[in-house]
Amino acid sequence: VAEDRKEWTEAESLFRQSLAIDLKTLSPEHPTVGNTRINLSLTLLAQGKNDEAASEAEEGLRITRASLGNDHPRVAVGEIAQGRIHLAHGRPADAVPLFRDAIRIRQHTLPPNDWRIGVPKSDLGAALMALGHYDEAEPLLRDAQRVLKDVPGAQAQEAEATRARWATLNAARSARR
Repeated sequence: VAEDRKEWTEAESLFRQSLAIDLKTLSPEHPTVGNTRINLSLTLLAQGKNDEAASEAEEGLRITRASLGNDHPRVAVGEIAQGRIHLAHGRPADAVPLFRDAIRIRQHTLPPNDWRIGVPKSDLGAALMALGHYDEAEPLLRDAQRVLKDVPGAQAQEAEATRARWATLNAARSARR
């Protein structure tokens, strides 16, 4: 709830408390620990704490892959987190394979028009735009915009980010003409 309201400091505190409880009650390699680390990483990233976010995302994704395998939906969440951190660090080429794999996982585990498939598509579009691959980014952003709706919560935040990316794409194309 705190995360949805963008109260990132409170969200960070709650995820840290959750991680402490997880580590007291579960194995450090338990998938719940990995998931909590990934969620904490996204909260840290939202606050601009990119280095700490990278560390948590990497460890969370490692635990999640080791415990659940490479095709689990939680792995997709970790790949999205790590990809976003690469973007924040100015490394879009490192983000591309992570977003592509997250799309693959979500397309195999979710219904075809599920909004959660649009999330890594939009992120991949952003990475491709940063690399100057506008033609490849366009259909991804269009697909994401089609499935992401302005409903309360995470989906609305993703829809807003996709609209901003779409505007950036159009501005870049106009500037090239």
